[in-house]
Amino acid sequence: MDLIGSLFNNAISKRVSQQIAVSQSSAFSNALSYINLGLNSALPSINPDAANYYEIYKTIGAVYEVTDIITKKVLNCPIVKYKIKDKKKLLKAKALFKSDPVQSYIMKMQAIEEVDVPDLDKMLSTGMANPYQTGTQFLWSTVLTYLLNGNAYVNPVKVSSGQVKEMYCFPNMNIAVDREDMMDPIRGYILLGSMFDVQSEIARYEKDEICHIKTGTAAPFDRTMMYLYGVSALRAYLESMRSIKEGKTQASKQARNGGAFGVLSPKNKEDQFSTDQKLALKEKMVEARKSNDELARLFPSSISLDFTQIGMSMADLQLLELVQASEEDIYRAFHWPLQFHNQKASTSNNQATAVKQGIYDGVAPICDIMSEAFTIMLSPGYGFDYLEFDYTQLPEMAVNMKDVAAYLSALPAGVLTPNEMRVVLKYGESSEAYMNEHYIASNMTTMKRVFDGTNTSPAPAAASTTDPVAGA
Repeated sequence: MDLIGSLFNNAISKRVSQQIAVSQSSAFSNALSYINLGLNSALPSINPDAANYYEIYKTIGAVYEVTDIITKKVLNCPIVKYKIKDKKKLLKAKALFKSDPVQSYIMKMQAIEEVDVPDLDKMLSTGMANPYQTGTQFLWSTVLTYLLNGNAYVNPVKVSSGQVKEMYCFPNMNIAVDREDMMDPIRGYILLGSMFDVQSEIARYEKDEICHIKTGTAAPFDRTMMYLYGVSALRAYLESMRSIKEGKTQASKQARNGGAFGVLSPKNKEDQFSTDQKLALKEKMVEARKSNDELARLFPSSISLDFTQIGMSMADLQLLELVQASEEDIYRAFHWPLQFHNQKASTSNNQATAVKQGIYDGVAPICDIMSEAFTIMLSPGYGFDYLEFDYTQLPEMAVNMKDVAAYLSALPAGVLTPNEMRVVLKYGESSEAYMNEHYIASNMTTMKRVFDGTNTSPAPAAASTTDPVAGA
């Protein structure tokens, strides 16, 4: 504590010493509690991926850019709650979306029934998910945490009715496990905080209090319990991110220095500069760099001079190419099209295709994972079957209703009922019973007359005497 005491007064030094002692004591106490107390005496399973992805997100532009794009795309997806009428047809609709979006949309509308849950809508949109975050901020944090870490821990606080009144997202937790129970090892979750680089326990949660949203992993099934954690998409690109930071730092230095620097000296020994001459030359070069006059950068000399370069220029080091290649690795990590990084590679012809490909590969999997997790957390208390972040309704992916109407009008009679067509076109069902019946093609008349049997077809026209068939 001598260094701290020399920088601060004794009172502050004493306070810092007390905090360190308390923190260390707490850490030791928590280590004992892992063994002796709570959560069935479970031990914490430490996540071996110790990289600070939040710091990477704050300091590397490419990481911020890609994760921000994908997160906002997910947030722009309408959150739809529905009951499933035909699960098999719904699965077929999802499989068809990429190849035939119109037919997929029609099948999906036949397979589901959308339901309204106003209280849930309020919490997940403009309302407060918890006292510190609006619904949008909470969803933003959850999606971003998952993208960066490969893990997100959500705590839905439920009331007696089973409905969720608040939701919290934690970016980092340790899983408390029973290493003797390999088939069902999880006993709970431990939220940790740090002080002076010493981690201590903040809170503990039972197994059913946390929904762990994670990526898939190929970690071995053993007592290290590594398979219980997801893997960050950035994990395989740590070297690329190091190259980005170092490359941009070096490029910035060279930009400030005006390029590679070196030593200017006379060629001949007898022409060596005196101390005053060196200082005068240096002052002239500093003034020349500050001047906007190009001629100010020309120095007449009566002796031959040598320039010895130290280091390499940005062009020689290929810093820009190195940084660009490393940034493209980040785009690949999140399956986002490279056209959005290098505009030279994009044209108006392939831009629309690239957006759709990015949503298929980068956004849709995140939406599916979030849909499953939030369904597990929210559906029991609110009475719906499935909650979906519906990426098919994003502006780039939305089905054109004119195409749907044209598709429906071309269907043979008897395929869909009028009410099914109304639902597909988002007009809602009609209350008349006959609107749920299948019809055959007939003359222009009202459906009511067809249903009541009062429709009479006009008598066939008399055969013409000139008709060769009639004449026969």
